[in-house]
Amino acid sequence: MKKIFIIAASALLLAACGGNKNEKASGENADSCAQALTAELDQALAGEQPDGKEVEELVKRGQDAVQELMAKGDSAAARAYADRLNAYVQANIEKIKAAAPNAGDLLEEVAEKGKQAVDEAKEHAEDAKEEAKDRVEAAAAEAKEEAKAAAEQKAAEAEGAVKAKVNDAVNKGFDRLNNALRQ
Repeated sequence: MKKIFIIAASALLLAACGGNKNEKASGENADSCAQALTAELDQALAGEQPDGKEVEELVKRGQDAVQELMAKGDSAAARAYADRLNAYVQANIEKIKAAAPNAGDLLEEVAEKGKQAVDEAKEHAEDAKEEAKDRVEAAAAEAKEEAKAAAEQKAAEAEGAVKAKVNDAVNKGFDRLNNALRQ
């Protein structure tokens, strides 16, 4: 009965891991999901005769969860999940290998997926940095062009005003000349 409750609780926690857009919250959810999985692993490894098949299934489930998070593009959550599992594995490697010799390969794959998540996150950060730099440069160029166009427009307006005043002065001069000639 206790195992059923733990499995149900961990299934609920694993279901809560999906679809989260907030990277920090997503990483925390993944960490709590991994914590639930490690609790199940503790349960499976307890006693004198650990259940090797159950340990292998739990390790496989952990690997699947990391792959699912990476497929969703949530590398932060995948990293948090893999980090939690790796820490647990490092602390309990001998028990795991004794209970389920095949679990070692799966654990190595989980560790590799965690490293891939870190590399992917770094790559995304570099891409975002370059994209931001390009946007800033484009905005600066656009602002420069707008300032140049505004300055040219002001210069044209000023030139038009000067021409209008010159024409007014010339017209007044001609009017005075005509008035002087009529007298």
